[in-house]
Amino acid sequence: MKTVTLEQLDPSTSQWLREASKDEPILVTDHGTPIITLTPTPPARQTGGFANRVLRPGFEAIMNRPIGGTSIDDIISQDREDRL
Repeated sequence: MKTVTLEQLDPSTSQWLREASKDEPILVTDHGTPIITLTPTPPARQTGGFANRVLRPGFEAIMNRPIGGTSIDDIISQDREDRL
């Protein structure tokens, strides 16, 4: 692990951050006392989102089954009859 002092970090912070993101962690010290370690962030996980969902066991069985009740055609016909 590399070690830098606060004085070294201050004028070139962006350089050290870029280096920490590529290489190994960098330990930052203040008068010889470790104060922080700069470590790279792990790469973001790619998720498929909604497309890769897992359905609950009971829902998958009924997902494509008609719900039942009065059909929309019957509802519209009844509404039209009531207007006449």
